[in-house]
Amino acid sequence: MRFANVFRDIAESIANARNHRNVINPRLMLQQAFLLREWVQHQSQSERRPEDAPEILMQAQFVLEEALDMLSDSGQHHRLRTYVATELASTLGTITQDSIRTKEKSRDEVERDFQRVLDAVANARRLDPTTYNPVDILAWSTLEVARSGVVDNFTSTEAMVDVLDALESVDQDVLDPRNLQQLLRRRLEISTILGDQTLSDAAFESLIAAKSAAGYYIRALDIAGDLQAQTQDRTIHSTRYTDAWAYLDGHRPQISQDPRCLNLLFNYWWQSKTGQRLFERERTRLPFSEEEWLYLLQLVRDIRSLGSYRDLAFAFLEAIALFHLHQVPRAVQQFKELEPDSQHMRGRRRIQKFFLAADRAGMPMTYHGNVRWVNAEGRLGDVYVEELGCAIPFLPMDFGRPGIRRGDSLGEFHTAFSYRGAIADPPNRA
Repeated sequence: MRFANVFRDIAESIANARNHRNVINPRLMLQQAFLLREWVQHQSQSERRPEDAPEILMQAQFVLEEALDMLSDSGQHHRLRTYVATELASTLGTITQDSIRTKEKSRDEVERDFQRVLDAVANARRLDPTTYNPVDILAWSTLEVARSGVVDNFTSTEAMVDVLDALESVDQDVLDPRNLQQLLRRRLEISTILGDQTLSDAAFESLIAAKSAAGYYIRALDIAGDLQAQTQDRTIHSTRYTDAWAYLDGHRPQISQDPRCLNLLFNYWWQSKTGQRLFERERTRLPFSEEEWLYLLQLVRDIRSLGSYRDLAFAFLEAIALFHLHQVPRAVQQFKELEPDSQHMRGRRRIQKFFLAADRAGMPMTYHGNVRWVNAEGRLGDVYVEELGCAIPFLPMDFGRPGIRRGDSLGEFHTAFSYRGAIADPPNRA
């Protein structure tokens, strides 16, 4: 930030290189727009808001839109396209923020600006559903709009419910400490506003009349205690989660077309049954009965049919449910179908063994089989599992048997699940 006062000069140098020297590079265009937006924000925070701030921000918007047009949606440009789309959302959010604070636009104009923010955030999240930055942009821009009073209560409430749903879709366990604290703070800010605006019966009925399920979402939050307290592990007595789930499940016809409510229903059902967040620990043993597996299978399918930023996670759960319902070939096919999308996951998330096949008491199921194949390096193999009637991968080093050969017995083992599918797991890891 020592150079903040010359951000605009640097941005203009990049623009000159493009306009006069034909240096057309989407990465430089991203830097140009970023520097313009940061310069306006820095000047405004120092009470030196430039008179031409709207024009500068609009210039940044146009540069980013041009950069997006230059980038294909292929794997080669996917990451850069995500960065540009996220910066465009941030720029549009800053435009909305600036117009609210200066009161230079009408209510209708602010609402149109805000809608462009929502569209841009949706596009950025479509490109990478796992990243936090677009969700944070959605959060701070929505907070700005909600606190301004420039939009009606219906629009404000709908937007805040959208933010809470977006925050819930973020995988907390992969966030760095700074982003995790930011997420928790955003959630607390939104929840506080909704908690302070007690949802009266009249307001609830108004939402219903407008064909909005947001009222059910807010009342479920209140039942669970999530409008009163937000902690990192969200440790609330399980009966409150059960009650919140039962409330939403009891209104399933009314919320059946609202993915936000179905996501919340899933969260409360899952936490009431397991006592933890989804993907919170590795090798989790799920103590579900056949009836509960069927319930989970139908729920995740209902959510996926409406479109979800957690689609990859729900596709993964669908495959695991099919496995536990003894539909192993269909489970294997489901794992194959999610393989291409899972390749975009960052770090080791894709290969983490999140769950173990377990019975309804939560005890790991034991399997047996003989080695069907081992590669030349002895690092990867397949074992034919007698109980499943099919082969699954195993890693010889996991079993401490680097010299294992085709036809050898692998002995007793468990079956673990990662995004890559089912894999044999040594029983001493459970």
